[in-house]
Amino acid sequence: MKRKLLFGYAASALILISCGDSGKEQKSTDFESQSQYDEEIADYEAEMDEEMADFEADFDAEMKELDAEIEKEIGMGETDSNKSAEIDAALDSYEDYVDEYIVFLKKAHKGDASAMQQYPALMQKANDMNSKVQGMSNEFNSKQMARLTEIAMKMNKAAAEMQAY
Repeated sequence: MKRKLLFGYAASALILISCGDSGKEQKSTDFESQSQYDEEIADYEAEMDEEMADFEADFDAEMKELDAEIEKEIGMGETDSNKSAEIDAALDSYEDYVDEYIVFLKKAHKGDASAMQQYPALMQKANDMNSKVQGMSNEFNSKQMARLTEIAMKMNKAAAEMQAY
C-alpha cells in the first residue's frame, strides 16, 4: 500500500513538473506577443489621436458655418441698412395704423355711426399690414422686434380699455 501511495505521489509530481515547464515556455511566448501587441496598440492610439484631431477641426469648422447660418436666419447678424430702413418704415406704417384703429375703437365705442363706415377700409389695411410685417419678421433685429411688441401692446391696451367701459 505504501508503494502505491509513493507511486501516486511520484506520478503527481511528474505531472506537475511537466506542466510547470510548459508554463514557462508559454510565458516567454506571451511576452513576445505582448510586445507586438503593445506596439500595435501604440500605433492604433496614435492613428486614433490623429483622426480625432482631424474630426475636431472639421467639427469646429462646420459648427462655425452653422452658427453663421442660424444667426443669418434669425436676424442676429448684421442686417444691411436698406433692409433695416425698409423694416423701420413698415413699423412706422403699422404704428400709424394702430393709432388710426385706436381712434376708430373710441368712436365706435361712443356710438359714432361714421366709425362704421371706416371699418372695411381699416380691415383691409390690417390685412395688408399683417402680411407685410409677417413677411419681414424673420429679418427683424432685437430693437425692431421690441418696437413691434410695443406697438402690439399699445393696441391690446386700447382694446382692453374699451372692454372695461
